[in-house]
Amino acid sequence: MRLASVLVYLALAVICLVFDLHLGEAADLPFAAGAGSLSANAAWVGLFAFAFQVWFLAGLVEFVFAAFKALRPALVKIPLMGLSYRATSFHKLWEPWRSWIWGVVAALMMFQQGLNLALLAGLLVHALMLSLERSRCKGRALWHTWPGFFAGIGTLFVLLISLMLMRCAGLRHALQFARALISQGELSETTLLLNAQLFTDFNVLLMLASTAIIFALPPLSSLMEITGRWKRIPAAIVLLAFALCITLPSVRTRVQGWMANGLGEGGNGVVPGTDGWLFDQQELRALASAGPLEPNLGARGAPNSKAKEEILAFARALKERGIPLLLIPVPMKASLYPEALTRSDPDDSEAPLYHASQPAFYEQLAKEGIDVQDITAALMQLKKRHLDVFFKQDSHWTPEAMQEIARAVAVHVRKKYPGVIPNDPLIADARAPEVAGYGDLAERLYPLPGLVLEEESKILVSFPTLENDPQSSICLLGGDDVRIFDDPDLGYVSTTGIHASFTQHLALYCGERIDTLAVNGGATSAVRKAFASRFDDVVKAKKLVIWLVPARDLMLPGGASVDWSSAPFNAQTSPPEVLTPMVPGR
Repeated sequence: MRLASVLVYLALAVICLVFDLHLGEAADLPFAAGAGSLSANAAWVGLFAFAFQVWFLAGLVEFVFAAFKALRPALVKIPLMGLSYRATSFHKLWEPWRSWIWGVVAALMMFQQGLNLALLAGLLVHALMLSLERSRCKGRALWHTWPGFFAGIGTLFVLLISLMLMRCAGLRHALQFARALISQGELSETTLLLNAQLFTDFNVLLMLASTAIIFALPPLSSLMEITGRWKRIPAAIVLLAFALCITLPSVRTRVQGWMANGLGEGGNGVVPGTDGWLFDQQELRALASAGPLEPNLGARGAPNSKAKEEILAFARALKERGIPLLLIPVPMKASLYPEALTRSDPDDSEAPLYHASQPAFYEQLAKEGIDVQDITAALMQLKKRHLDVFFKQDSHWTPEAMQEIARAVAVHVRKKYPGVIPNDPLIADARAPEVAGYGDLAERLYPLPGLVLEEESKILVSFPTLENDPQSSICLLGGDDVRIFDDPDLGYVSTTGIHASFTQHLALYCGERIDTLAVNGGATSAVRKAFASRFDDVVKAKKLVIWLVPARDLMLPGGASVDWSSAPFNAQTSPPEVLTPMVPGR
């Protein structure tokens, strides 16, 4: 009986953990939304999702303690009030929320975003609620003198307001979120994108299940009576077999495929769209979240993003050495294919989807003297010609899109910087290998993508003789978009030396070999640091720096997983060559 009870409590703890993680993702989307991207219904769903998340966090802790108590009754004597308490009305919701849960929530929020006025206001509302409950009127609690309906609604209102204040990053953020709760306001086109991620069938079922659990789960005493009847059932064998099944890659792949196609639920940072399209979750958040030009909603006054600051610092350092900077933001996949998420008609998507502050951000960089080439329109024209711009199951652009952008960049360089590249064409041998792969998004979503997906194949155009030239007057900086189709770590090619990347195509159109510095996942700071660490005379020999940076990294707000650290330039010059003296007899 004791073993059965322990296993049941641990299983319930795992269920609470799963619910808590998924509800946390549903709550993060509305609370991180930028101005104009948050609708009233999304704000309410996000607020309830956070409330349920806290509830299941308390249940997780309680069931773990209950398992220890069932195993060693003398060791655990802490009375807990969480998921084990069945709520029979909205007023009864207040019972477990009076306890230690608020301390846990406050500690987590303080660890995540620091101490701010909104968090203190939330704790103050909670304290006022406790004072009101303990107030007496004719010997009875003042709160209990209210009619049951009004007491229940008031309790729920105070709970949600307190949680909203504690979850927001500051008072300004709380006011913005409160306005979204009561008013639709002016919404941008990114609202549909945010709603498409939030209102999936899986999230709707999750919210309904959370409500049912809160009002229907029996207390711990009843659970202990139920588990007592299992003493003759080999519960350990059943749970072990279940654990083995869910850890098998084949089982996980088929279950994930059913959830993605049937309920719209992704995983591991991948969001499924319609007709087999997969999207990177960070890109979708970058389109709908607070951008680099929006004011920081926190209380500590830190800039919302360091992208603009570091780009300007890098451009100034280059200008001091007489080198112009050509910045090329690589559009996000959802910017070109929003209909795959919003289920709209593809023919209606004649214009690309921008972040609300994306055009203004590019204009501000241009006013500071930085040459920004927005290639989104060129890729949109490619899409209108019914050519693939991005892979369905991969986060990178296709060979056709890469070749088109290489040609557009070369045309721009010849027009804007006439003395940088020669007029004579560059002749090189070409090959056309066919490659295939499942894509990085598919491999992140499914342990064995071959069970539910087919490979996507493309024909590359490779130039084996166009190798990287460190002596070139043009330096190309970038990340995955530069190295794709020439790096086995990024898929589609199985060996190095294919020479079918953006570097080769740009060199062909420019008529000059390119000096390339590219780091997978490091297009923001790693490549800048690698370039700035070169000797100063080597840097000054360059006539143009072309920097391909993902637009996602430009739009993500502060605190996101994007490195925008400083890259100081090396002031030293190259050491003189030392000639080895001839030794007689050699």
